[in-house]
Amino acid sequence: MKREDLKEFNLSDEQVQKIMDLHGADLERQKQTITTLTTERDAARTQLADANKKLEGYDPDWKQKAADAEQKAAAQISALKADYAAENAAAGLKFSSASAKKAFLADLKAKGLTLQDDGKLLGFDDFVKEYKGADPDAFAPDKPAPTVTVPGQGRAPAKTGQAYVDDKYKHMDNDVIAQLSAALVPLLGAVCGYLAGKLRAAAKRAKEQDAADQKQQAALVDGVKSLLRGQIIDDGLTYLEEGAIPPFALETMEHQNDAYVRLGDGDKSVNDIVDRCRRLPIRSGHEHE
Repeated sequence: MKREDLKEFNLSDEQVQKIMDLHGADLERQKQTITTLTTERDAARTQLADANKKLEGYDPDWKQKAADAEQKAAAQISALKADYAAENAAAGLKFSSASAKKAFLADLKAKGLTLQDDGKLLGFDDFVKEYKGADPDAFAPDKPAPTVTVPGQGRAPAKTGQAYVDDKYKHMDNDVIAQLSAALVPLLGAVCGYLAGKLRAAAKRAKEQDAADQKQQAALVDGVKSLLRGQIIDDGLTYLEEGAIPPFALETMEHQNDAYVRLGDGDKSVNDIVDRCRRLPIRSGHEHE
């Protein structure tokens, strides 16, 4: 704005001076704003550099290692569950010998049947049917419970269920029962302790990995926020100094500001730059040239 331009409107020297004073004050405020925003932009760039240093301080292969650790822990837990399901399913079958049962379990685990949500193996019945057809000697023959015929009363009804078990083992020597109990209880305790330890270790590793992932995520968010903030301030100052803004640049700045706000930050200086740019005249690419 020049004095000569104002005098064309037939203004007095006093009126021209007042307008020039107001215009000069407004220019000074804009210069102060630009200086402040430039300082903040430089600070944002420094924050971005610090965030990048933090990221570089981590293991560059941390993402792959985290994924591998998670996959390994999940595989171990799945294997334990599958082994337990196989043992539980095989417990309902009668084998001809301990070695036959061991071989059956090895083949069953190698089959890799899918473990369902109810804890049962999908396709187990079909596997047993095929196994019996291929190796029938691995299973004990199904023998009916012994029956006793009482003269004059016909055949006594066959005992089944718990009555059959009670009758079968009621004459077992107490010492034998005690020896079996003494051998089985520690074994079961050791197996349960082993499984519990494995599960606790897997849960601890998963928890530690979650904490590490959260730190990594926070560092990434800080870096992106700093990058967006610096870009908005840098572009905004450029267009404010030029006094106009292309439509595509304003649209880009709007998208950057929306992303910046969604990341959980609402910096007033950034919002001020965007608002000022919205009020700038829109120029075409031809005018820019």
